[in-house]
Amino acid sequence: MIIQEFSFGNFGSFKEIQTLNMSTAKIKSKQESIDINNVIKNDKDKNVSFLKSKAIYGANASGKSNIIKAFITFIRIIRQSVKDEKILNLVEPFKLSTETENAPSFFQLVFWIDDTRYRYGFELDDEKIYAEWLYAKPRGRELPFFIRNKQEIIEIDKTNFSEGDKLVSLFKDNHSENEIFRTNSLFLSTISSLGFGKLSKQLVDNIASIFVINGLGHSGLFQYAGDSLSDDKRKKYIIDFLKYGDTGIENLDTFDVPNDSISNDPEKGNNTDSEKDKTRKLIVSTRRKYDENLKSEDDEAFPFRMMESEGTLKLFEL
Repeated sequence: MIIQEFSFGNFGSFKEIQTLNMSTAKIKSKQESIDINNVIKNDKDKNVSFLKSKAIYGANASGKSNIIKAFITFIRIIRQSVKDEKILNLVEPFKLSTETENAPSFFQLVFWIDDTRYRYGFELDDEKIYAEWLYAKPRGRELPFFIRNKQEIIEIDKTNFSEGDKLVSLFKDNHSENEIFRTNSLFLSTISSLGFGKLSKQLVDNIASIFVINGLGHSGLFQYAGDSLSDDKRKKYIIDFLKYGDTGIENLDTFDVPNDSISNDPEKGNNTDSEKDKTRKLIVSTRRKYDENLKSEDDEAFPFRMMESEGTLKLFEL
């Protein structure tokens, strides 16, 4: 499998659709070895080749870590949407705009397996899937293998994606309007879990095989900084330090919550007194919210460790 590009929108700190493109530019390096060692040639399409690696640079809190977080969310939803009904809780829209806070998020991956280019994506919020699609380019022209609108499959390629048509046919007599899966499960993942979904299983298995390694974060330093928020003088110093780092944070607060109250919270388990106490401290950051005219509407509170960038978390630890 070769990744060509990953796109996402209305997720985390990103309001508009962003794309991480792994295609090479139409330029040559001064040192030929760089092009040879860092480029994957495409035997199927001579006009497209791919980078083996890419570095992302930017200011702190500019969204670098949220690109990776969006990719992880995309992969986990594909892996688990059939068996985990709460997996969509990972979807966090851009909450600093009234235009997007209640709108679905967008995810799409363009990738190659063997000689075929696939484009797969979906739109969803934390409760249901609004749209899902799979396109393929096996012989020069991109074809829609299936298109989903909410609970209905509105288009399907019976020749190239017969397994999808088979599933629709199997359930058509028992369900009205092609409602053949849960509102919060993916059509592609559903087919891949069945014995006849060979192509779907191949696609899902390839995407699910992607693993992301993260070397940032120190739980001890984070715990110490969190405890310092109980002291007003230290709290002011920490907030001023984060503001100096241009993080966009207006305030920090802590709340005592039950240990098991937030299932996806990375802070869970880092409290050294967790075995003795039934509560732990949850850190919440506050930012300004704006409308479509960029007028400040109100403040929006976020679980700090779940929503802030890796750079902001590192500044907090320091």
